[in-house]
Amino acid sequence: MRLKSENLIKKYGSRTVVKDVSLFVDRGEIVGLLGPNGAGKSTLLKLITGTTEADKGEVTVGASVKLGYFAQHAMELIDGKDTIFETLQKAYPLATRGSLHTVLGAFGFPDEDVEKRCSILSGGEKARVVMASMLYDPPNFLVLDEPTNHLDIETKQMLMGALADFEGTM
Repeated sequence: MRLKSENLIKKYGSRTVVKDVSLFVDRGEIVGLLGPNGAGKSTLLKLITGTTEADKGEVTVGASVKLGYFAQHAMELIDGKDTIFETLQKAYPLATRGSLHTVLGAFGFPDEDVEKRCSILSGGEKARVVMASMLYDPPNFLVLDEPTNHLDIETKQMLMGALADFEGTM
């Protein structure tokens, strides 16, 4: 078992956004959530990842699960004063300089670009920084909330290729 939820309920004020959701995701499965805007998809993913607490119900994550979460608004969490390199360095303070440069290069940031301030990056570039940070220490369970928002075609293709090769649970 990778993940199990039972009778999840989440309300914002008087509005119930997630109502009695129970699910089971096993190792290697790929699950997609479809629905109109405002249906509670992002809230459900926040409940699954533990970034939001349920009003009722519980989520159980398997002991060997290493979650990687790409939130819908993850790019807004990047500190604009930091450089691209500093962003990864803060996330992985024990990592070697070379290993951080390698992962950033794989996400399209050559040596000279890693010193750019995050405040001047496009939405797609910020998304690539978030992905590089998430995948530096690869998870075995990916939770992706609209990961292609703000991405250019080249980056979307890179992401789709990486996801096609991913052997974990999504």
